[in-house]
Amino acid sequence: MVGALAVLEYLGYDGLQAVVQGCMKNTRRLIDGMESFGIPRAVTPDVNVATFEAVDVPPPWIVSWTRKGHLRIVCMPHVHAGIIESFLHDIGEMHA
Repeated sequence: MVGALAVLEYLGYDGLQAVVQGCMKNTRRLIDGMESFGIPRAVTPDVNVATFEAVDVPPPWIVSWTRKGHLRIVCMPHVHAGIIESFLHDIGEMHA
């Protein structure tokens, strides 16, 4: 809680809101890209966590999986647009 308050004080409400909006934009791009390759989302997220039906993931990508076996990607600030595009490119090479 103290850490979250410190970040809020450092970035301010507008700054924190911009970070969240960026994460959600990347989440939406990831979902759109995956679906363009025929990889359906498992659920429609309200937050920055995208889950998809299980597919093979090309090396060297390391992803996490839900207990139900869905591919899960959390779009935090360090997962920027360039990383999303690189991942989609590699997934596309494997699943297009």
